[in-house]
Amino acid sequence: MKEIAHVRQVQACDDYVLHITFNNGVTKLYDLKPKLNDERFSILRDRGFFKPCRLTAGDSELVGTMMST
Repeated sequence: MKEIAHVRQVQACDDYVLHITFNNGVTKLYDLKPKLNDERFSILRDRGFFKPCRLTAGDSELVGTMMST
């Protein structure tokens, strides 16, 4: 059975992209631009809200982005 990777670090980059690092060393870029027209993610258009995103305890929630894993 394949082990589930957990998010260990998130950094908000320019142009609504998240740089995500997982506990297995894998890093990914996640482009949120396609989601910005969805009302659920519309608050992210405010860069002041998007840029300071951070993980909460337990690496399951991004504070400041309203996204959960």
